[in-house]
Amino acid sequence: MPSNHPTSTRPLRLRLPQSGVVIPWLVGGLVFIFRQSSLRDLTNDHYMHLAWAQQVLFGLLPGLDFVDPGMPLAWGVSAIVQAVSPGPFSEATLSAAMLGITAGLTCWLVERLTGSRVAAIVAAVTAAAFGPRLYNYPKLLVPALTMYLLQRYVEDRSSGRRIAIGVGLAAAVLFRHDLGLYASVVALATIAITHRDSPYHALRGLLWVGAATALVLSPYLIYVWWSEGLIEHVRRGIEFSKGESNQLQYAWPTFPSLVPGIATWSHEDATAFLYYLAWLLPLASLVAMRGISRVGEKDRLPLALASMLFLSLYLPIILRYPLDQRLPDIATPLVMVGAFVGYRTLRGAFRLALNRQRATELRVLSFAGWIVAVGIVLVAMLNAAFLGGFARELEATRIDRGPLGVLSKIRSLREDGTDWPWPNFWPNSGGFPDAVLYIRACTTPDNYVLLTWPSPEYYFFAQRRFAAGHSMFLPPNAFTTTRDQEFMLSRLREERPPIALVNKTRGEAFHRAYPMVDGYIAGHYTEMATYKHYDDDVIAIAIRNDLHSSFPYGNHGWPCGLVSRPSRAGG
Repeated sequence: MPSNHPTSTRPLRLRLPQSGVVIPWLVGGLVFIFRQSSLRDLTNDHYMHLAWAQQVLFGLLPGLDFVDPGMPLAWGVSAIVQAVSPGPFSEATLSAAMLGITAGLTCWLVERLTGSRVAAIVAAVTAAAFGPRLYNYPKLLVPALTMYLLQRYVEDRSSGRRIAIGVGLAAAVLFRHDLGLYASVVALATIAITHRDSPYHALRGLLWVGAATALVLSPYLIYVWWSEGLIEHVRRGIEFSKGESNQLQYAWPTFPSLVPGIATWSHEDATAFLYYLAWLLPLASLVAMRGISRVGEKDRLPLALASMLFLSLYLPIILRYPLDQRLPDIATPLVMVGAFVGYRTLRGAFRLALNRQRATELRVLSFAGWIVAVGIVLVAMLNAAFLGGFARELEATRIDRGPLGVLSKIRSLREDGTDWPWPNFWPNSGGFPDAVLYIRACTTPDNYVLLTWPSPEYYFFAQRRFAAGHSMFLPPNAFTTTRDQEFMLSRLREERPPIALVNKTRGEAFHRAYPMVDGYIAGHYTEMATYKHYDDDVIAIAIRNDLHSSFPYGNHGWPCGLVSRPSRAGG
């Protein structure tokens, strides 16, 4: 008996012109070159991922030997790249390539969403001008990739594209577990609205996607169950998130330029404008989607809903303090929703202004509204570029010297970031610290090193293993439970790091957060020397009590040539 429902494999004919791949990937390629050639160094937090990647390359296992809070694909891809080409330049190239792919996907998606190739290019370039930090590429790539796979399914509801969505959701989970959760919510809603006339096919599509996701994730889930347990893995992920929980509390941004006597538009003004715009766009998108249903362009409704949902899910969690650094992290859904709302507003106002059947007053108001909408779009783009330091980044590419200048910049970056010790890639001001070279010279490759403050770049640059199972301590909230400290102590007793770098300036905060670990350090290590970190923190070099120095290191006289103390038995 023939079904009254549409078949699940029948292609859905879209009314907008099908976009080619040349322009999106040309945009993606330009963004890749821009992000790579504008590079100065990698930020401090980027080396957290590289420290995890390096730990795996040393033969250590996540979950058992160190804590992975739920980002295996993020550091796993980095580990593969480091195995092929060690150094920060290859990591920077990987991240820039991921942002280039994101830009290409964003361009393709916005053209599908608006039908305008110009709007697509402008949206993708605006997202790149935001200047997101390189290590945050998963936050931008996941929504772009998820919506790309969903839109492909909307256009052709085949089994293969359902499976592709499942694979994409599994990748999102592995990039970062919370990103996988957001992507899954968006996928569920998008598939449901795609099959809004057929609950049966909606359920069937969701089951296909869920099965594909579970199948792809099953090896990873089995490993997690074996190494640490699924519940413990989730608990550790929650503990890790506590390290940034204080960033969810912030004061509403203000406009300093509105203060009498201050007329200059500032960085804070740009932050406030984009912040409030981001929160208003989901509501504006709902209004624009109602317009879709009236004019019969329902083919764009699933993608419009998906972008609005992604932005709505990102705003309460991903967008946090400091706002100027976090706004670029939501660039992908932000520019998509902004392009959708802006394009539909501009088109609607322009059509009303030219409609001779309307009253003259309404046409004048519509034209004025069109001018206002154009102004808001331009201001949003300029503020995004201002916030991301686009002019400064563009100058850093050496584009003023032409293509050869850009190539020379990339060549110098490659030289700086390929041959160890990569001093020009050190992420902090104050110059490359001698302590990195000291650790490398006075420990062996199988030694562990302990730091009591979050500076994972030390491990990566010194090419040494991090001790206690954590690439960095995150006081005052993260991993402070007795259970977590017992894990740290069990690792320390097994690893026996010969050197501990103890931050004396932050010593009281470390003691309050990790009293058991602090007591272990006090009982098993002796401070032998001190130096000042780039931020003027005083760092003590502590040596394990059963070791002694056989010769000093360099002009500092730091203890080196560490050997076991001779036994006193029978003396």
